[in-house]
Amino acid sequence: MAQIRRKELKRGVSYEVRIHRSGHPSLSKSFRQLADARAWANEIEGKIDGGISVDRKASKTKVADVCESYAKSYIDPKSGKHIATPERQRIQTLVHDLGEYSVAVLTHEIVKRYISKLLVTEIPPDPRRKKIHKLYQGAKSKTYAPATVRKTYYQLKKVLEWHSREHSYQLDPHIFDGQAIPSAWAGVRSRRLEDGEELLLYMSAEAGYDHKAETIRVIGFALETAMRAQEILLATWSDLNLDSGTLFIPKDNTKTSTARHIPLSKRSKEILREQMAIRKSVTDRIFSSFSNSQHLSKHFRRICHRANIQDLKFHDLRHEATSRFFERGRLSDMEIMKITGHTQYSTLQRYANLRSSDLVSKMD
Repeated sequence: MAQIRRKELKRGVSYEVRIHRSGHPSLSKSFRQLADARAWANEIEGKIDGGISVDRKASKTKVADVCESYAKSYIDPKSGKHIATPERQRIQTLVHDLGEYSVAVLTHEIVKRYISKLLVTEIPPDPRRKKIHKLYQGAKSKTYAPATVRKTYYQLKKVLEWHSREHSYQLDPHIFDGQAIPSAWAGVRSRRLEDGEELLLYMSAEAGYDHKAETIRVIGFALETAMRAQEILLATWSDLNLDSGTLFIPKDNTKTSTARHIPLSKRSKEILREQMAIRKSVTDRIFSSFSNSQHLSKHFRRICHRANIQDLKFHDLRHEATSRFFERGRLSDMEIMKITGHTQYSTLQRYANLRSSDLVSKMD
């Protein structure tokens, strides 16, 4: 039975919990609230009764401490770099939501409830945004996407397992067993360009205020190569070989950390020659008007709004381009995978949404 002792301190009252069990290391922890002390004692004793060894260090370490240590010290073994911004943002979410939990108190049920709650949690509006622009649907209530919840779950798993290895303590072995994780492709988009929309995009870009010519080329290049926005914007003249008709994409520029060579179509080479004619000597980037993919996405939203095109994102151009590869029928599935950079055939299958009219024409 856990012992809870009330202690009078200069800064207020404290409740110290002590747990002594035969064959198990003694555990202790202090709390400002009696209810928190009792809850911790019940969780720890429940684990011990269930045959789970509770490490002393795990009982004194908060999830927030684990996340802070990971953010400062973790080095990606593939890239040799510290964590990137998206991972840092997921860690901030974990600190906000689970930071006060000690590692020893985390259970399978707590993680299960956390996943379920995230799926129905409304995303809070950005407190820095004073004005809601009609293009960004800032007033629309949104919940976390299943793919985002999935990434957050695996971030928690990665952080906890890394910290336990680095500091030599044991996690509850059942925390992540059999959890119902949202599918990576739940709610996947299948937006294609409708008849006339490609021309409308070019006309809208031409009617804009800035980056007119380069915007038209970026859209056309995306539709010819099926490259991701980040891959297009990080592409350099140094990686281009017009003689062989290929563009090299380094692994650091790809989503899958796998380098590849893009074979260039006649139209894509024309676009690159047009871009070469106005090449800026200050940068090696081929398309340098946009600082990053977020900048390009916002610009693309304005183009769609001006053209009265609904529910189209820049990434949908990759889906359109890949679908066109299938529709032309000149490339095998494996060749398309090498061009697009998909690493699993099951992922590529969702792009093969051939229009029914194209299938009908092949029946005779």
